Amino acid sequence: MKRITTILALSISVIGLAQQAEVVNGLEGFENWNPAEVGELPIGWDGFNKNVQFNGMTVGTVECVKKSAVDPYEGNFSVSIENTPIMGGPAVPGILTVGDFVVDWNAQDGDIEGGEAYTQLPSELSGHFKYTPVGIDTGFVSVWFLENGQQVGSGRTEFFGTTSDWTSFTVDINFNAGATPDSMNMMFSSSALAAPPTGSRLEIDAIAFQAFLSTKNQEISEVLCYPNPTSDHLQIEWGKPVRGTVDLIDVNGKIVLSKITEGSSVKMNISDVPSGIYHLKLKTERTVLMETIVIE
Repeated sequence: MKRITTILALSISVIGLAQQAEVVNGLEGFENWNPAEVGELPIGWDGFNKNVQFNGMTVGTVECVKKSAVDPYEGNFSVSIENTPIMGGPAVPGILTVGDFVVDWNAQDGDIEGGEAYTQLPSELSGHFKYTPVGIDTGFVSVWFLENGQQVGSGRTEFFGTTSDWTSFTVDINFNAGATPDSMNMMFSSSALAAPPTGSRLEIDAIAFQAFLSTKNQEISEVLCYPNPTSDHLQIEWGKPVRGTVDLIDVNGKIVLSKITEGSSVKMNISDVPSGIYHLKLKTERTVLMETIVIE
């Protein structure tokens, strides 16, 4: 479940697969826009540009996503995503997604339904951003991949502090071992706070998937981690010598331990790592393998 909380108690979840315009070959920019329920949206994307409706009646509008021709990183336009008040009241976060963003105003919740049919294994999402937060606000981008309705890969990066000039970002994408996704979704948001302040603005341009992996050309196909659960050390083995990195990643996507390897195994001391559920990622030139680790 992808969840975000606002003053409307808005929850966002991933449901099924909805067909969108093709947004799979580069995602290079935001040059093409169509009229939306309110304002405009980039072709192949949906966002918080909605009529505000209660009991079947439209009582107002909210427009969080706008086309910007002022200093795009490339081309003629970038996309601007901003926390926006509803009818002069509390603000909702700016949201832009490849899925369908559906809001139930009476129930005060919403869903991101579907995404884009997608079968490749990119290990990175790159792009450029500017961010102007209000107070301690934080923006973010989240990307996830599904196989038969189950999440098999994901990545997330947060944007902190004022960034006035175009700055590059990279989202590392981690896949489960043997993943063969059938769909993809991503979401950009101008706020990660439960009560987003009015005016935080995230600008995005020139995004692209990078460093594609091939299940057929992987150097190795399995990683063994034991003991699991563990509280002292973790032994990781993969059967043949390779050069790469082994990362222990928490549920927020932060790397808490990392080792470089040129062999077929590595041992990690995790005695100082807090208890919880973690992902263990082995990444080589042609392979990304993931395992779930429980630290007691």
